[in-house]
Amino acid sequence: SHVCRAFPGDINLIQTTSNTNLLPRPGWIHLDMVDPDTLRNLPPRLDAIIYLAQSPYYKDFPGHSNHIWEVNVQGVHRLLEYARQAGVQHFVLASSGSVYLPSDADLRETDPLWLAPGGSFYARSKIAAELLMNAYADFFSTTILRFFTMYGPRLAPDMLLARMARSVLHGLPVSLSGKDGFSFNPVHADDAARAVVRAVLLEENHTINVAGPEVVTLGQVCR
Repeated sequence: SHVCRAFPGDINLIQTTSNTNLLPRPGWIHLDMVDPDTLRNLPPRLDAIIYLAQSPYYKDFPGHSNHIWEVNVQGVHRLLEYARQAGVQHFVLASSGSVYLPSDADLRETDPLWLAPGGSFYARSKIAAELLMNAYADFFSTTILRFFTMYGPRLAPDMLLARMARSVLHGLPVSLSGKDGFSFNPVHADDAARAVVRAVLLEENHTINVAGPEVVTLGQVCR
């Protein structure tokens, strides 16, 4: 993955996946975050945890609401409790920029979250996971990374820019809201991975937006 390649070569990484097609591979452990017993596969001691797990059904609400909740919230809680008992010193959680209220202004980490009706179930699950992280802040250093729209190679095919790229390459229509669609700050996957590596080294407790420096519209990207 982008994150694994971003770490120095002298770091001992244990990588986990729910994709059994990738196993067995040296240094990989199979975890299914909807299974309460899955953490038995982890070693008794770890220094740091990076939680990047994502339900493949994150857009399917209410059809797969249970799966989204199990991966984004229950799985986080199970791993936080494991971390407390395993002597973990740093816990990094991948959250999302979708937790914020919609705004045309630059978003800061202290801006209001989208708690009122109208937000997505996915975003609410991320907010819930963040609240759980804060509850464990006395036991180890915690860093919440709120990722915005990512681009680059090897992205999941259902991610926004991956879908847009396929549509453009195959000459398929792209629907835009208004003249040019919404605006966003795309961040390259390699830059996002470097942010994860740096987050593991942070002490105390942090919440950090991870976005690119340039504001573009969806129409500009498609052209």
